[in-house]
Amino acid sequence: MPRKVYLSGSIDNLSFEDAMDWRDKASHIFAKYGIASLNPLRGMDPEKPRSLEPSEAVVRDKRDIRTSDVLLVNLTHHVCYKGTMMEILYAWEHEIPVVVFYGDAKENLGYWVEYHSTKIVKTMEQAIEYIAEYVLRLGAC
Repeated sequence: MPRKVYLSGSIDNLSFEDAMDWRDKASHIFAKYGIASLNPLRGMDPEKPRSLEPSEAVVRDKRDIRTSDVLLVNLTHHVCYKGTMMEILYAWEHEIPVVVFYGDAKENLGYWVEYHSTKIVKTMEQAIEYIAEYVLRLGAC
């Protein structure tokens, strides 16, 4: 069974394209390592990204997180991360490692993010490299 990574990060405060762009890039890189990605935007209409009812989206996202080996979190945007913060805590409560990258938005980190994160790095590439090492070499998941 392939390892899975859930791709967590802002959706509501970004254009559909911006929310998808980094997830597409991460998915392609993870595929090279034989790691599957779970994208919360999959199946959504770019013209109506909020086409799912909140209960439908949250139930699916929580199931995806529970069945993932790692949560990859993008905190690089200068926006509010309401759902993302809940996903971090949910993963942590289910003993799922949380790997965060923040880019130039270090202000998005704080005690709660730092406490509930397994690893915090600056770039997506560093985060993916850590996850590939963690999952494939250490077998920690």
